[in-house]
Amino acid sequence: MWNRIFQVWREKMGTYDESRTTNALQSRWSKIVPAVNKFHALYERLQRNPKSGASQEDMRREAMRMYEDINQGQSFKYEHC
Repeated sequence: MWNRIFQVWREKMGTYDESRTTNALQSRWSKIVPAVNKFHALYERLQRNPKSGASQEDMRREAMRMYEDINQGQSFKYEHC
């Protein structure tokens, strides 16, 4: 599976660092997934119980704040995922 992912990644990147391997991509992914899952859980909780008048953007900002609070001030950096 990771070899196929690596091939697609190489095609999409155009130019890329030749030293990047399937292991490097797999390692990076293993760091991204837990953070995205944690943020998603916070955002989903806010969506299930929205504050009166809260917009989607309000909930996104609140989820970002909550994520930072539970991660010792580290902000969520994978919003593009």
